Amino acid sequence: MARDTSLQAYSEIESDGTKTSQSMRIKRLILVNPQGLLRQEISWITKIPINAVCGRVNEMVKNKELREDGKRKNKRSNLMGYLIKPMEVLE
Repeated sequence: MARDTSLQAYSEIESDGTKTSQSMRIKRLILVNPQGLLRQEISWITKIPINAVCGRVNEMVKNKELREDGKRKNKRSNLMGYLIKPMEVLE
């Protein structure tokens, strides 16, 4: 179960527009990179903390706004990760 402080923090980012702003920035980035990006790459590019990127991406995958499609190695960490891609490729 989430702690009260976690629930409070989530409520605050939802009410102050941070959550929406982060989601929009991530979605725009993925739309211009249809080959896909790893969550860590999204974090580096947008300067959004990785925990927030994971939360926003997971929500958008669940809502079918983005998708996980394939895996590749992270060039910096050498670890495998899921590629985050748009639901539909714009041509």
